[in-house]
Amino acid sequence: MYTPKSSFSATQSEYAQLVAKSPEANGVYCNHCGATPAIDLDFHAHRAMFVISRYRKLMGPFCRDCGLASFRKMTGDSLIQGWWGPFSAFVSNPNTLLANTINRVRLRRLPPPIPGAPTLPMDPGRPLWQRPAIAGLLVPIIAPCLVLAGMINAPTPADPQPDHRDLDRFLQIYQPVNPQFPVPTTVPARAAN
Repeated sequence: MYTPKSSFSATQSEYAQLVAKSPEANGVYCNHCGATPAIDLDFHAHRAMFVISRYRKLMGPFCRDCGLASFRKMTGDSLIQGWWGPFSAFVSNPNTLLANTINRVRLRRLPPPIPGAPTLPMDPGRPLWQRPAIAGLLVPIIAPCLVLAGMINAPTPADPQPDHRDLDRFLQIYQPVNPQFPVPTTVPARAAN
């Protein structure tokens, strides 16, 4: 992903001097923007396609801003795409969402990145709960409700079978009538001479 150079970015030696003076610097640099402090963790996304599934991994270390943007993107993708398989709905996607949430808690402890990194940190954007992907949380709630409703409304063997004699009688009485219209005879067109 291309990130534009910041207008206030320092040279590598100037940034090293800024980091040396900062008490927040921890010696770990963001894999995406080069800022510090950073923490080494990964974010995952899961995509289920009924029978098969695909896992994606965005590797760190991350500064706070880049990590937050990555968390929101990968978790949002999993909320929409991760429920569409039987194994994925009950095992894979919940584990992916839980792992991302744990990493998000670890990331929250970081202070903001020290200005002057080689590139600007990623824009975290809107919080996850303000994005359309949050609707994916409704899938594990609505799907079992629909299955339960289908089980409740399903006919049981003790239910009487519907009587089709009334329908047969109705069809005998109201048979569609095919009126016989006279069809005019046609004469073939003459071939052009």
